[in-house]
Amino acid sequence: MNRARLVLVDQNDLLLDMSGLTPLRRMKSLPRAPLVIMMTFDCSKAARAAIRELGADDCIIKSELALSIWPTVERLLRGRSAAAGSMNQNAEL
Repeated sequence: MNRARLVLVDQNDLLLDMSGLTPLRRMKSLPRAPLVIMMTFDCSKAARAAIRELGADDCIIKSELALSIWPTVERLLRGRSAAAGSMNQNAEL
């Protein structure tokens, strides 16, 4: 079965209906959980920490979506690849 590698979530959808957190938690509980980027109006350091506590990997300010989506996706995927590489190296030891 094909799974998404990345999911873009609108924070307002989650906040308007708190049951929206359930799919986020379910996605993040999968063995190969997708990266989750939350679109928000506030991506300050404190907001980013709160968003990560909810289970998202990072956030993007909605007004900057067009400018910041690809750099954010590339950074997260590079991080995931590096983590997978180090896990593979540890498995070989």
